[in-house]
Amino acid sequence: NYPQAIPLLSEARKQAPRDPDVLLVLARTLDAAGYFRDAVLAYDDYLALRPNDEAARLDRALDYAETGRPDEAVAELKRHIARFPKRADGYYRLALVTEQRDLAAALNLLNQALALEPGLVSARYDRGIILHTMARPADAVKDLELAAAAEPDHPGILSELGKVYLELKRPKDAETVLRRAAQSAPDDRSVLMHLGRALSEVGKDEESRTVLARLDS
Repeated sequence: NYPQAIPLLSEARKQAPRDPDVLLVLARTLDAAGYFRDAVLAYDDYLALRPNDEAARLDRALDYAETGRPDEAVAELKRHIARFPKRADGYYRLALVTEQRDLAAALNLLNQALALEPGLVSARYDRGIILHTMARPADAVKDLELAAAAEPDHPGILSELGKVYLELKRPKDAETVLRRAAQSAPDDRSVLMHLGRALSEVGKDEESRTVLARLDS
């Protein structure tokens, strides 16, 4: 409940402006609520007290990117990678910042992240999306299947996997995962649209029309 949490945390900050725990919770709450500029300011105050908190520095770097400061985001993430070259998180987050400008570079960073930490589900999901975008569905499906196995109720992963199955002419598999996606996100228009297509392709035309009709409701 961000509308209630943020004023309370802001008041706590006024009463204890140098309490790092308050500042960190405030920064993370502002970030989660989408107030990225305010989150950066809270992270700045927190990191002035605890400059060695690498997790907070990484979070602030992504907020830099969200607030039109990509060069600062890249610099921070490259600093982290130089300091911790065997950690996957720096490569993964740098990929998130890079993918809007250079898909190939982002893909290379995700490859590095997953070489270090094969079980990093978020990186598999993101690499699957990039491979799909690059018209490589046969490669994308491998990452998305592994991500879906690790997070079987994640509607985003299931939706992306369903779309890839449709491209690979596997409508039955698409129907299965898109039904699960629709259970988790019943109002997601993209899920409904692709589920309707999958149902049509497996011959369930009446149910397909019922699903697609929900897009007009």
